[in-house]
Amino acid sequence: MAKVNWHALKMEDVLKEVSTSKHGLTEEEARARIAKYGPNVLPEDQRPSRVAIFVRQLKSPLVYVLLIAALIVAALQEFVDMGVILAAVVVNAAIGFWQEWQADNAFAALKAMVKHKARVRRQVTPHPASGHPLPLGEGRVREMAVDASELVPGDIVLLQAGDHVPADARLLQMFDLEINEAALTGESLPVKKQLKPLHGATMLAERTNMVFQGTTVARGKAEAVVVATGKDTAFGEIALLVHKVEDPVTPLQKQLAKLAKVLGGVTVLIALGIFGIGTIQGRSIVEMFLIAVAVAVAAIPEGLLISLTVILAIGMRNMAKRQAIVKRLLAAETLGSVSVICADKTGTLTTGKMSVVEVIAKDKAKAWECALTGNEGQDPTTRGLYKGAEEAKINVAKLNRAFPKLDEMPFDSARKWSATLHRVARPPAGGLAVNVLYVRGAPEKVLAAAKLTAAERRVLIKQIEDRTGQGKRLLAVAYREVPREIRTLKELIKNHTLPSDLVFAGLFALQDPLRPHISEVVSVTHRAGIRTIMITGDHARTAVAIATQAGLLPPPLTPPRAGGEKLVSSPFKGEVRRGLVLTGDQMDALDDEKLAERMKEVNIFARVLPKHKVRIVEAFHRLGVSVAMTGDGVNDAPALKSADIGIAVGSGTDVAKESADVVLTDNNLATIVGAVQGGRNIYENVRKVVAYLLSGSWKEIIIIIGSLLLGLPLPVLAAQILWINLIEDSLPNMALAFDPGEPHVMKEKPRARTSSLMDFEMNTLVFGVGIVGSVLLFGFYLYFLTHGYDLAYTRTLVFAALGTNMLFSIYSIRSMHRYVWHVNPFNNRLLLGSTGISAVLLLAAVYAPPLQHILRTVALSAADWLPLIGLGVINVALIELVKAFFIRKRVHA
Repeated sequence: MAKVNWHALKMEDVLKEVSTSKHGLTEEEARARIAKYGPNVLPEDQRPSRVAIFVRQLKSPLVYVLLIAALIVAALQEFVDMGVILAAVVVNAAIGFWQEWQADNAFAALKAMVKHKARVRRQVTPHPASGHPLPLGEGRVREMAVDASELVPGDIVLLQAGDHVPADARLLQMFDLEINEAALTGESLPVKKQLKPLHGATMLAERTNMVFQGTTVARGKAEAVVVATGKDTAFGEIALLVHKVEDPVTPLQKQLAKLAKVLGGVTVLIALGIFGIGTIQGRSIVEMFLIAVAVAVAAIPEGLLISLTVILAIGMRNMAKRQAIVKRLLAAETLGSVSVICADKTGTLTTGKMSVVEVIAKDKAKAWECALTGNEGQDPTTRGLYKGAEEAKINVAKLNRAFPKLDEMPFDSARKWSATLHRVARPPAGGLAVNVLYVRGAPEKVLAAAKLTAAERRVLIKQIEDRTGQGKRLLAVAYREVPREIRTLKELIKNHTLPSDLVFAGLFALQDPLRPHISEVVSVTHRAGIRTIMITGDHARTAVAIATQAGLLPPPLTPPRAGGEKLVSSPFKGEVRRGLVLTGDQMDALDDEKLAERMKEVNIFARVLPKHKVRIVEAFHRLGVSVAMTGDGVNDAPALKSADIGIAVGSGTDVAKESADVVLTDNNLATIVGAVQGGRNIYENVRKVVAYLLSGSWKEIIIIIGSLLLGLPLPVLAAQILWINLIEDSLPNMALAFDPGEPHVMKEKPRARTSSLMDFEMNTLVFGVGIVGSVLLFGFYLYFLTHGYDLAYTRTLVFAALGTNMLFSIYSIRSMHRYVWHVNPFNNRLLLGSTGISAVLLLAAVYAPPLQHILRTVALSAADWLPLIGLGVINVALIELVKAFFIRKRVHA
């Protein structure tokens, strides 16, 4: 589409320019335009090709070392050793390629799950008998939700607080609209919008009658006509100029990278020492060079970082299958350390499906009129009112025709009320022509502005206390007739304060049932050492009733015993126990230190505003606690950002989803708990891979150093070491990434945020067992060497023993918290298959003549395998002894 100064045109000219009307496009025209303009997506880098991923595997220090070694031995005409080294490079690159391709596919699948929706007005055009479509504007108008990628110029989009602006658009109608344009212009404060044409505005920030893709609606609502999509938007033009930003390196990745560097440095020193000692002893320079290279390759855990990526990708994909879409690598690994889950009551603990169970009013028809007329809210309460109206056979469309809307103030969580101003279409005979104000909101707000006698107020407060004590949500409604000359709410409502002479119309009691089995889910979090905190905007009594039913609280003490728990006053005359609930007003009265202290005992926060959520997170952080926070509104974004894990519910606003680390597709606490379990499983799998990769490396180093210090022949050759570490062990290591979850993970306390991957248990398992196992293997080598056995035969025994040890130990390392005989060996078929292939490769290395020549091995008899299997069993026994010590330590902790 040609460049047009949309901000300078009149509304009717904008509509004419994009060939549309305020009724929107027909579906046929929208399909035609998407074929013309393309999908509404920003330019992005293409996924790497398979060739590019394979070439990337060759760009690593390990491969560089091997290729240099291959060139050197080729120059020395040791072509067999050169072939072994090059084969190791190809196999290692092929496995790395497969791992990265799997991870890339998993991330692409996750990205496809996160789609933004846009609300549009379009025409459904029935075809007349002639078969020709009706002219534009003569179809049946319908509002619908479509993928934002399907928007085209000419679409009419409907915006409200919390929405992402899906495309560049010119405003047609608006109420109290403010847009957060920080992502586009850098302006930190929301920008107030207006409708008039702007002839002098040249900067984006000055075009206040436009909304731009990628910005967010901070307040109000609007209708706008799309004028640019995809690469033609202001954001799209910027996207063409910048490169893709890489994912940040996560703390765990940093730990592993640091570990790899330390081990690499130590290994290089060891390799140089081995080469130097062997050369001084008069050994073959070529042989010692190859041994030094092989030891360095074996000891440097190059596979750690790619294995971590695969584990995270597979874990994130598994979470997505359980309705939790994890957007960032950081979230996948951090989920396992969450100690507190701050969950919104509505939709997370409850179903979020409100229903009217009682109407308390002298004139119920008037109460319904106040509640429904002009009420276009999308929240659960409004949906519950509409459902109740349908059941009561109330014609909402008829009410809206009888009272055309003049102005409105949508519900705001800070005000806790909404208001609409209407014209009375047909005043009663003999009556004055008036307008009418309808107010809906929290009982304490509406009651404070209503004309009531003291007796009426006492009765209402008693009714409110009774219903909130039963876990019901209450909505109060009121009205006021005003002169016909008053046509805007600004003339009635000053400083967001309701007028003080409203006519109270009634109370609506709504029920939001708990999700099935929610108490069992809460019990799981308790056993896992996780506190579940309930956050709600409801009355404190309603919150306590719901929390008790959900298992978050013990049954209430009725009546309180003398000398028992202290009491604090609720907003009404009833009382709520201290230590159970804290209201937003009470939080405002506490400084940060006192609030952090109260966090040790409070499990419920009632009458809470979004600003209080941020304070809750900060208070828990003061206590050194990892927090997961749920949210759905535009004002929840700061709390989601400040939490260790921000969780947006699927029905929430685009802003909340953008700020969150995790998006739930089913809004369920059980899904959050399942995601935490997935995070713990990810961390356990990382520990397994680290333990497996490191445990075998040190055996080779120790027995080689031992033989050099004692002036003995080398127990294994360079080609044999490369075969074990780069060919035989690679597949089982990869298979550990697919290990299913441990059943114990949700029965232990969360790990501390500052805990180290290589803790005392891991060091004992890797280095303690490694040293003892190495001493046993070196003794095995000495026995055969000193009893006159052939050197090639003895080396083959040591080579086979190293391979057998690794095949045995992987099944013991699979679980750090259960004995090997308690772990089902058949629940990871990939591991079974990979160890089977490794066993075949080991046997081929011993018995296949071509490999015997390359690896310098000899055939072993069946009896020769018995002591090798015995060494493998002893190695497993050592690992199990270490596990037994730490299992008992955890039990008695």
